[in-house]
Order: sequence, then C-alpha cells, then structure tokens
Amino acid sequence: MRGLAALWLSVSLASTSPAPEDLARAEALLSRKDYAGAEALLREILRAEPRNARAHGNLALTLMPQGKSRVRDAVDEGRLAAAFAPESPEARYIYGLALRAAGRSADAAREFAKSSTLAPDAIGPLDALAEAYAATGDDRAVPAYERLIALQPGRSRYPLELAGYLWTTGQTERGNTVAAAGVERFPNDAPLRAAYGRALFEQQRDADAAAELARAVDLGVRDAGTLSVQASALVQAGRIDEARSALEAAVREHPDSAPLRLDLGRLYLSQGEGEPARRELDRAAALAPQDAAIRFQLGRAEEAVGRLDEAEASYRKAVELSPSLASPRYALGRLLVRRGRKEEGEKELAVYQSLYSRAARVQYEGSSRGAQIQLAESELARGDAAAALARFEALPEDAEILTGRARALSRLDRHPEAVRALERARDLQPDAPRIEALLAAERARVPKTP
Repeated sequence: MRGLAALWLSVSLASTSPAPEDLARAEALLSRKDYAGAEALLREILRAEPRNARAHGNLALTLMPQGKSRVRDAVDEGRLAAAFAPESPEARYIYGLALRAAGRSADAAREFAKSSTLAPDAIGPLDALAEAYAATGDDRAVPAYERLIALQPGRSRYPLELAGYLWTTGQTERGNTVAAAGVERFPNDAPLRAAYGRALFEQQRDADAAAELARAVDLGVRDAGTLSVQASALVQAGRIDEARSALEAAVREHPDSAPLRLDLGRLYLSQGEGEPARRELDRAAALAPQDAAIRFQLGRAEEAVGRLDEAEASYRKAVELSPSLASPRYALGRLLVRRGRKEEGEKELAVYQSLYSRAARVQYEGSSRGAQIQLAESELARGDAAAALARFEALPEDAEILTGRARALSRLDRHPEAVRALERARDLQPDAPRIEALLAAERARVPKTP
C-alpha cells in the first residue's frame, strides 16, 4: 500500500470550516506516522461526536498501517465515514482503501468507482480504481488508465502500468502500442524501456528487445535479471560477441549472481571454450549448490576439458538434485559408455529415453492446449466473446480454463454462469487470490432478483 500519511495529506476530508484544534492535532500525528497517538485522540473525538465522518476516515487511515489485526476495524471505520458522508469522494476513497487492505478487491473497486464519479479529476481514486480492475483482469482497467494518462500526461507510470495490464491479459499488440507511445513520450525513462524490452523478448522479437534493453541499461537499469535478458536477446539475434561482452560486464558487476555465471559459462561452451566455461560454472555451482541445471552444465564443461571423473560426479549430482531431468541422464549414460562401462551407461540411457518420451508427450499436449488458450484470449481481446467461450469449453477443465470461460461468460452478460465457473476454479485452486478476487467481482455483477 502506498504511503498512507502522504496519501492522507492529498485527500483529507474537505470541510467548509476550519478543523477543530484536536482534529487538526490528530491529523498532524497521522502525518508523522504516530498512529497510536492519532488513534487515541481520534477515539476521544468520536466519543464526543460519533457521527463525525472526517474523524472516522482519519481513524480508518490510522488503523490500516497497524497490522492485519486492525484492518477489520479500519473497514468498519471506513464504512462509517462513507455512511455519514455518502457524497464525499474522500470518504468513499478511504473506505475503498480499507476494503482493499482487507482483500475485498471487488468491494474496494465499487467504492473507488463511486469516489471517482464524485471527483472525476481526482488522481488518487482513479489510480486505485485502475489498479483494482487490473488485479482482477477486468478490462475496465483500460479506460481508467487512459483517463489517468490524459489527466497526468507527464507521468510515465501510467503508460507502463497500462501496457503491463494489456500484456498480462494477452492483448499483446495493444500493449506494444501503448509502450511504444510511452517510450516516444518519455525517451529517457529506464523502467519503461526495460519493461518494453522484456515484453518484446517474450514475444521473440529479439533484435527489438536487444535495442530497448540496451537503452534501458544505458539509462541505469543494472539489475542482474535485466542484464541476463539483454544478453539472451543478443544471443537469439545472432550478436554473439556483443552478448559475450555484455555478460562479462554483468558478471563483473554482479559477481555473486549464479544465473549470470551460468549464462556466461554456457556461452563459452557454445564457443568451444571449455576451461573458461568450467571456471564460471564452478563458481556458479558454489553460489547455487542445489541447482541441477548448473551441475549439468558444469559436467559438460569438465568433460570438454578432459576431467572425466569430475564430469561424471557433476552429472550424478545433477541427477540426484533433479531425478526427472532428462539431459543429465543422457550425458551420464553417454559418458559411462565412453568410459567402457557399457551396461551401467545403457541403464542410464534407458531412463533418459523414458523421461524424454514422457517429456515430449507432455510438451506436445501442453503446446496444443497453450495454442488453443492463446487463440481464445485473442478472440476475447478483439471482442468475440462467443468464439472465445466455445474454444474454452472445448478444452478439459482446469483452473485456468475455467477462469477463461468465466471471463468470456461475463462479457456475454451471463454472470450467474460465470460465477459457477469461477466457483469450480476456486475449488481446484483454493489458495489462488486472483480467482477469489475475480469471483467476488463477478458476484457483484449478478443482477439482484426483485
């Protein structure tokens, strides 16, 4: 949750007369994060004036930062603020914040929407509303973010968040359009460049991704994850020398990053440089001793430089760490045969063949299912909810498919059916907050019977 004290200073409940001295003192304590002092003073005020909406709103803001055990009380105080000042956008906003803190996303969105309607140009409620819609995959996030962009044209955060929402919901081209416009408007915004570059890499637009990520790095994005993606984009684009230079620089900057050392070791191996690869992978294994992939690559490097005992030990360690990983089994079996231990090697190769066949089958089934989901999401994104629903209904039920069906049913105004689909999804994944939030939002859309 964004800083409540700072937030309070921008949205404190309006009053046509000066605040009483004790209420002003309570607000000053709240702004200084003296929550215990503010709470005590506000409770005194409310004992004397129990219908004071401003005091109830202040008390809700005071309770929220004091831990989960106080959030329920904050919701009660926010409800009273909204009840005593129903036309106050600030009271509705504070109630929404309390509901959000309690995990009641759909109810929070309702209050944020009321607040934003009462104060159309207020940024706080609209920002919270867009965030609430985005959290539940509700496409009403799009016009909310577009309104924020229009109201705050100098802030790059809103194009970034809108693009992120669109990418997450499968609306790839729309996300790219928003991100490209954002980059054009804010050419020196490093986080926006980095996010756009990562999205382009996921879309396999490697040359474009490399260009955006290089700019982000030049602008100061230096975290290990971004540097790794940048190097991977360069490799996929065929710019191996640049990838090597980028990875070597990244490892110097992040010497304790096992993933970066793994990337560099694999690149050295691909170029036939066994000893440099072995050194990097040995250091990576020391940093991440339980990583089977690193142990496997280390075995390859050791084998490449003729350290066969060490290679065998590394392959065996990889198998021990991840028995279902096929590649170390193949490498170990092949090495054992090469060393004259044919029977032992053939046993490992037989296990490899079994694992490979199983993996190939799962990959084929997963690829087919993934392609159908992607098509359904594309149909949903372009407004053909009926076609998307038919495609989702043709797939075997799991939580992801049921969620997709529910989103399509909701677009078709078949809200009771959407609720039932989400209830089945929740039964399959009872600990998934997003499904619970979607279910709450969909229940709110079911028409009330007379």
